[in-house]
Amino acid sequence: SVGSDQIAYIDHGAYIVKDTIHVPKTIKIVGEIWSMIVASGFTDVSNPKPVFQIGEVGDTGGAVEIQDLIFESTGPNPGAIMVQWNLQSAQGASGMWDSHVRIGGSYGTKLQSDVCTTLQQGSPNPACTGVFLMFYAPSGAAGIYLENTWFWVADHDLDLSSPTQISIYSGRGVLIESQGPTWMWGTASEHSILYNYQFKDARAIFSGFMQSETPYFQPIPNAPNPFSFNSAYDDPTFTVCSGSSDPTCKDAWGLRVWNSQEILLYSTGLYSFFNNYQQTCTPEQNCQENMIHIQNSQVDMYAVSTKAAVNMIVDDDVGIVKDIDHRSNFCATIAYYFTNH
Repeated sequence: SVGSDQIAYIDHGAYIVKDTIHVPKTIKIVGEIWSMIVASGFTDVSNPKPVFQIGEVGDTGGAVEIQDLIFESTGPNPGAIMVQWNLQSAQGASGMWDSHVRIGGSYGTKLQSDVCTTLQQGSPNPACTGVFLMFYAPSGAAGIYLENTWFWVADHDLDLSSPTQISIYSGRGVLIESQGPTWMWGTASEHSILYNYQFKDARAIFSGFMQSETPYFQPIPNAPNPFSFNSAYDDPTFTVCSGSSDPTCKDAWGLRVWNSQEILLYSTGLYSFFNNYQQTCTPEQNCQENMIHIQNSQVDMYAVSTKAAVNMIVDDDVGIVKDIDHRSNFCATIAYYFTNH
């Protein structure tokens, strides 16, 4: 056991995890050159489970610090929530630094270029399924600080034949329902099918330097395939696409903000570079139809940049901010955007 004044040091290595690790509400955890927590056997997509759970539901008053870990999976784990942060702690007491979720692309993951080629097209290989969700902060969580955290579904092989492109089909990126405060400095979430970031029924979120990329294989298949919509996690169902004939309308949302208040975003780069691995759309700035969706929320955004999305922002209460009206060098950029004050 580790006392509240001690540090749990995890030697460098890969640790196979077949059931939820329950992290107590007061602990410091330090890895060695990115010690790897590897999910295996989380296969029930209808009953997703955390792999690494910080605190129990309802835990308050603790302090958890995590640094230098990688959370990854081996083989298909469609029922895995890689990191679930339940703890409600005081502002500044808890955080995760220099720790990342990485799905596939490296030795031992069984999600590499020898299996997960880009030739799967509209019939994804079940062996190339990633995880259910990479990071989850439910409504009872609070006082979360994330710095230099990357939530990455591999788009290329790192070890077998780098940098050969690969196709891994992973459901969701970062889901925040916390009532805050939540601080996110230098985070990235890339290549999930439904969304890279979703703030739902959340409050008091600050994000500085947010980055995302749309899956390179979309729109073949488009969301939610090969997953299904899950109402328990308030998945976007893309009703905004009901009048659209553009298949890229159901590409992953870079950011979706729904029924949330006091959302502050300082500098975003949300990118779409491919359409089914082709880049003819890139110079035309139309690799996908929509990038940011705001629904019944109060959001302040500064320095908002998107790449190759026809509509930078779809705001149900205000309207549409279009790429073509705001092109600035590499991206389309707006200085600020406020809604629902």
